Amino acid sequence: MTALFDATKIDPWFLGQLKEIIDAEHELLDLGPIAGWKYEYWREVKRLGFSDARIGEIVGLSELQVRELRKAARATPFTRRWTPAPPNSRPIRPITTPPTSGKTRLRALTSQRS
Repeated sequence: MTALFDATKIDPWFLGQLKEIIDAEHELLDLGPIAGWKYEYWREVKRLGFSDARIGEIVGLSELQVRELRKAARATPFTRRWTPAPPNSRPIRPITTPPTSGKTRLRALTSQRS
């Protein structure tokens, strides 16, 4: 990672995020047939930011096929209501992600399955 930073000068945090996405793409293939994915798998894959189209590219299906399988697993999109902070409130510290030990949450889910 250090060599990549030295060559590109891209922030190490951002490089770490890219690595997590690339690792997750490889793990998608390890989950087995997409038709057998559980709700928890879908939720984690979507939390990582994968669109139905991107999942389809990875597993070799169309976006529509992926969407139908996701809906069949009852993994539907949801939104949270956002309320702006009052102007006199303290600034919020940015959330930092601790470095991963090479095991993403998706990998942890797959190791739990029986």
